[in-house]
Amino acid sequence: MIVLDFQILRETDLDDVVWHEIGAAPFYYLCFLGDIVFEVDDVDLSVRWGWVPVFDFALQMRRIADALRRGEDQVYSFTESDYTIEFTLQGKRIEIRAEYAKTVATVSVSEFLGAAEGMFTRARQRIECAHPELLRNPHYRELLGSYWRPLP
Repeated sequence: MIVLDFQILRETDLDDVVWHEIGAAPFYYLCFLGDIVFEVDDVDLSVRWGWVPVFDFALQMRRIADALRRGEDQVYSFTESDYTIEFTLQGKRIEIRAEYAKTVATVSVSEFLGAAEGMFTRARQRIECAHPELLRNPHYRELLGSYWRPLP
């Protein structure tokens, strides 16, 4: 079983954000910072550092899941840190190694895809409900790329 979730601890470090105009870099790296919950069975790969860009992490997990489904191994690199998480395909399963954890986790590609999609959707819902002006922001829509579509 996989748990892929987040806790936003700081909505933003910017004063008077104009959400429909905020640039990609400030949005990506200064807004919605927090912790990531990442558990696979009894392996805890969570990062409770308080400063992880939650939206970026959720979006990258979604992109990584898609690449894994296409048969491509992936690596996630944390911003402001040298730590990485490696995702290596082993047949229909993924071996997940984090530099900051001692244990390796294994999960099916389909289960990881479902967890990544769920995390990304929850992050978008949280952010877009709190700041609906983002939906008019061309930088935000560009960051979403092929995932841009209104949420239900």
